[in-house]
Amino acid sequence: METDGCKLHEALPCRCGCPRIRPGPLSRKVISMSYPKKLSPEFSGALRTFSFWVANGTLGYPLLEGVDYRSCLGDEPSMLEMAYAIFANVLELDEQGVPVNAKYAEHRAAQYIRQYCDPGYQARPAFEDWEQELYGPPDRDDSKPWPAGVA
Repeated sequence: METDGCKLHEALPCRCGCPRIRPGPLSRKVISMSYPKKLSPEFSGALRTFSFWVANGTLGYPLLEGVDYRSCLGDEPSMLEMAYAIFANVLELDEQGVPVNAKYAEHRAAQYIRQYCDPGYQARPAFEDWEQELYGPPDRDDSKPWPAGVA
């Protein structure tokens, strides 16, 4: 059954509010997925690598080649906040917590930075609300006690 809804989210329950009629083939897996208590080494590697590329100016090569986005960071830290939000919101993990689309998540974050720094550039596809959602931080107090002797 076809819908005129979101083509980006055919395999998942759509987060953008489009009029989906049928769930995609992975929806049961996503709903029943058990989440790991710690992030996987592969996720840690994806986040570390993304951060390294942001810091050294090579994120999203070749899309950001020649774009000095690092000069904006001191004056406009919200650009970096949104780039990380997009990376985190777009990134998908398999049942073991291993990223399955880290390069695409990086590309979407790079598109945002390019669009922010270059008024003539428009990301394709356009960003959806769920990609740019800024979620609140965790509680200020950890529910897990810190190790003894650490303060």
